[in-house]
Amino acid sequence: MFAVQAPGGIEPLLLGYMGRGRCHHKVAKLLMSTIPKLTRRMVGWGVSPAISPDDIPRGVTIGFSLWMLVWVPVTYWAYGPQNFLWLCNVAQFLILYGLWRRNRLLLSSQAGAVVLVGAIWTLDLCAGLISGGDLAVATAYMFDPELPLLPRIMSLYHTFVPLLLLWVLLRTGYDRRGPWLQSMIGIVVIMGSWLFAEPERNINWLHRPFGFEQVWLPEPVFVMLSIVLYPLLLYWPGHKLVLWLLRQLRRHTGLAG
Repeated sequence: MFAVQAPGGIEPLLLGYMGRGRCHHKVAKLLMSTIPKLTRRMVGWGVSPAISPDDIPRGVTIGFSLWMLVWVPVTYWAYGPQNFLWLCNVAQFLILYGLWRRNRLLLSSQAGAVVLVGAIWTLDLCAGLISGGDLAVATAYMFDPELPLLPRIMSLYHTFVPLLLLWVLLRTGYDRRGPWLQSMIGIVVIMGSWLFAEPERNINWLHRPFGFEQVWLPEPVFVMLSIVLYPLLLYWPGHKLVLWLLRQLRRHTGLAG
């Protein structure tokens, strides 16, 4: 979720899927059948209560849309389409959709992971800035002069998107069903990154968690374990963090939500 990968195009994305023996057709079929079911469930869950147009100013939605119009082509140019399979990158598309559709549940579903990852990423970046990059782990790529400067600058969304999302949820209210929906979305994204991304890209840490080569378990078993661990270590702790932060913000701003 933190790392940035080397460039690649559509061809590596497809060849990575077709050329590896671990990509069984039954798994791919299951993944494809899950996406529409997840979408229907998401729409059905997010219909109530309605968000007032005043809760999310149109300027915020348009501003975030303009950001995406810049971020998407820059990221594609620098790192290729497989980089969009990182959970934090998927979150940006879901937040964009949630803002336009005024879907409180979808926005809430992304809050836990986005806020917790954003906090860790920002602290890691600060440690890197203080040490000249020596102490940076998750943000080590930000100090790599071999990588293009513009995409590295745009990675600062890890800091400002959590703040934006907290501000939105402070106005709209937080839907506590969010981490349940995110757990379902995570299954699709993790399976998709396993099936369609090249292993050397280490998308969503499925091959080298925190930089350590995964040699302890058969690959499919580790992917299934990751599907369980992501909610336990990321979505639900993030959910608790968001609830705490929103309580503190309401206490100091007087806003109800």
